[in-house]
Amino acid sequence: MKAPYKIIFNSDITNVIYCVSPYNEARGATLTAEKLDASVKEAADAGADAFSFTPGLCWVPWWPSEEFPAKEHVNWYLNEFQGTNFKDSHYNYAFNDPNKTFGDVYHDIVQEQIDSCRKYNMAAILSYRMNDSHFSQRTNKVTSSIAYTPIIQIEHPEWLQSEGTMFERTLFDYRFPEYRAFRLRMIKELIRNYEIDGFEMDFMRWHKIFTACRTTSAERLQIMTDFIKEIRTALDQETAKDGR
Repeated sequence: MKAPYKIIFNSDITNVIYCVSPYNEARGATLTAEKLDASVKEAADAGADAFSFTPGLCWVPWWPSEEFPAKEHVNWYLNEFQGTNFKDSHYNYAFNDPNKTFGDVYHDIVQEQIDSCRKYNMAAILSYRMNDSHFSQRTNKVTSSIAYTPIIQIEHPEWLQSEGTMFERTLFDYRFPEYRAFRLRMIKELIRNYEIDGFEMDFMRWHKIFTACRTTSAERLQIMTDFIKEIRTALDQETAKDGR
């Protein structure tokens, strides 16, 4: 049976503080629980019956991750970049309290968005970016970001695409099984840990997911069919637990 949604509002969460709005006084202001909630209410008040949200670029978890713990990421970032560029409102909201330990969980952005969806009677759809290359060129001490620079980009440059513009060569290539395994670990954790109403695979940020000359069309079709089947199976397994 088809889901009955008429209007799905898509939020990348960054808009909450980078757009001036009735609940956000200035571009780049501090992220708060009240602002996150207000962003969902705004969509509900406008008539949306489903709310799709993206927890960051999906390279660095903005949620409490067991597969990729925040403390491990913080320690790696400190060692790799000597502690520069911690100024990210989203990551600091989730994992940084000035008076406590950086890397402990202080806010679960994903769960807070789900809770707001429940409060305003909207379906909660998790949108996952399959290959977002925003900030992907920020790989040095000056430009790197704790919220956006992933370990795999530094430690596994061989997984990157090998043709196209400089921008395109910062994208990962799905022909590498190790890269697909990384993605699946993150996706399955989200499906396992959160009671969502839907899961969107966002292939538009960015649409180029292979170095085309390195694979045939048939190979790419098989790789992505198998990959999506694994995600579908994970969703079905969670559905079987509660019948939703």
